[in-house]
Amino acid sequence: MAFPISYEGTMIIPRGEVGVSVESTVTRIRDELKRIRAGSLVVEGNRITFTGGMMRLVTSANPLVPIDKGEVEITEDQKSVIVTFRLKFTMVLIFDSLVV
Repeated sequence: MAFPISYEGTMIIPRGEVGVSVESTVTRIRDELKRIRAGSLVVEGNRITFTGGMMRLVTSANPLVPIDKGEVEITEDQKSVIVTFRLKFTMVLIFDSLVV
């Protein structure tokens, strides 16, 4: 079980979807992270790491505000593309602890 200030998950995308591949999935995730202004973004093959957090010049509605760090790995099998992700929310816990 993951520490409560982190979240891990897996999404499975069936190969029957048009244009689904490891490369296209990496590109789509990378482009979306750029669009929502990830603090740092590194793509190495089928792995993506990024940062978010409160200390960026974005609105509070930005979906990366509560996420300090994220890691995404995209793999495949014969029937699907598999997206495994890990998100860390450390600053939210520290900020909430200081406010309370």
